[in-house]
Amino acid sequence: MRKNIILILIVIISISCNNEQLKNEKETFPVLTGKYLGQEEPKLQPKIFAPDIISTGKYELNAVFSPDYTEFYFSIRVLSGQIVIMYMKNINNQWTEPEVVSFSGKYSDADPFITYDGNWLYFVSMRPVDSSQEAKHDYDIWRVNRHEDEWGEPERLDSTINSEYSDVYPTLTKDGTLYFSSGRDNASGGRDIFRSEWNDNEFQQAEKLDGVINDFREGDVFISPDEDYLIYSSRGREEGSGLFISFRENNKWNAPQFIGETINLTGGEYCPMVTPDGKYLFYTSEKDTFKPYSDTKMTLNDILNHYNKFLLMPQNGLGDIYWIDAKIIKEFRFKSR
Repeated sequence: MRKNIILILIVIISISCNNEQLKNEKETFPVLTGKYLGQEEPKLQPKIFAPDIISTGKYELNAVFSPDYTEFYFSIRVLSGQIVIMYMKNINNQWTEPEVVSFSGKYSDADPFITYDGNWLYFVSMRPVDSSQEAKHDYDIWRVNRHEDEWGEPERLDSTINSEYSDVYPTLTKDGTLYFSSGRDNASGGRDIFRSEWNDNEFQQAEKLDGVINDFREGDVFISPDEDYLIYSSRGREEGSGLFISFRENNKWNAPQFIGETINLTGGEYCPMVTPDGKYLFYTSEKDTFKPYSDTKMTLNDILNHYNKFLLMPQNGLGDIYWIDAKIIKEFRFKSR
């Protein structure tokens, strides 16, 4: 028993030391310059994005830059399950430390997307839709308008878009056509992908994409600016689970292609987003680099690593943000022909 108590104390001390180290690191936030937060740009192998800065092990997801690259947004899921939207600003060619965006933090908010003119930010939220102040149990799609250098008050999209089910991950084309995922009309309990055109200064009734896209459990759809390809997450397909891509030809979507094991490492890949300049594909992965224990005797280091895994360390399986050269999209376009 005494040995067990000593071991527990060692673990507690180790965790405390790590927390103190993290606190010290937070006090000395690094100088980040350049278009992509000063990160070395990837090629055709995915890289974790901004380790220990953006991807820290706190369960990060949803990465998006503003069209002028002066803002960067992402989300963090906290232990309670709530999600908050974070942002950074590039001021005088130096990125600020991440902080909660003005309209987020009270209710669960996620999935930011900025329109190509930079004037609107779409997101999803469980915030109340009436005066009750009680959080909803499903997500709706909201948006905020830019007023000079600040975002205005959130406004909820109407019933042409939102339903009694969760409606999530809004992305838009350059001409304003909205794509999103919804739990409506899905007998399996999953989600499907829907589309709504912007006409006469309003969204038209959302319509479900055809069966070649919505055959299984689909979600998190990124639509290209010209509406010529879409990338989305899907589960239950014969090829596997993770990210898929489909190209549009003659107003018809081609059969989706599995984006290979290079990206789909665990099946827990989602939240695809291509940068405004079209150069990089960002996504979230729940890749876990910590090896499972074997049948051999466990050591003290094994125990400490088990605890450290749940501290602020990237690639602990809770979700990190990755990026890869978007040339991979051209490769799949060639295969589709």
